[in-house]
Amino acid sequence: MDKETVEQTTEKVEEESQESPEEVVESVEEETEVDPLVKELEDKNRQLFERAKKAETELKEKKAQQDINNEEHAPSSDTYIDGDTSQIADVRREIQSLKEERQLESIYSEYPDLKDKMQEFDEFKQDYPMDKWKSAAKLFLLENGLLESAPKRKGLEPAGRGTRTKPTSNKMTADDAKRLREENYPKYREMLKAGKIKVEA
Repeated sequence: MDKETVEQTTEKVEEESQESPEEVVESVEEETEVDPLVKELEDKNRQLFERAKKAETELKEKKAQQDINNEEHAPSSDTYIDGDTSQIADVRREIQSLKEERQLESIYSEYPDLKDKMQEFDEFKQDYPMDKWKSAAKLFLLENGLLESAPKRKGLEPAGRGTRTKPTSNKMTADDAKRLREENYPKYREMLKAGKIKVEA
C-alpha cells in the first residue's frame, strides 16, 4: 500500500467518525435506490383501496337484498285491515254515534217540539253537517210553523220627554272679566268686542 492510499483511507475514516448517525443513514439511503420501495408501497396502497371499495359495494348489495327480503316477508296491509284497523274503525264509528246522540239530546231538550217529528227531522238534518244541526233544527221548526218567529224590532225608541235645563249664557261675570283683563288682555278685548263679557254697573 502506498502512502497515498493509506492517507486517503485514514481521511475517510476520520470524516466518517466526525459525521452524526443521521448523516450516515442519509448517505446510505442516497446510495441505495428508493424508487423500488416507493413503487412497492404505492402498489400495496392501490390494492388496499381496491379491496376496500369492493367490500363496500358488496355490503351495499347485501343490504339492498335484505331490504327486498324484508319487504317480501312483511305482512301486507290486508292483514292490518282485517285485524287492528277494523277494530279502530269500529271504535271510531261508536264515538261518532255517541257524539251524534249527545248533539240530538241537547237539540231535543232545547226544542221539545222536535220529538214529535223525529223521523222528518232525521231526514232533514242529513243535508247538514253535525255541527250545524242546531241551526237546522231552528230552520226545520220555522218551516213547519212550530217555532214562533222572533218579534220584530221597532227600531230606535223615541227620545225621553224629561225636563230640560236652560243653557247657561256665554257671558262672563264681572269678577271673571277682571281676572281675564289682568291675565290675558288681548283675549279680554276680543271677548268684549264680541259681547261675551257682561258689564255690571
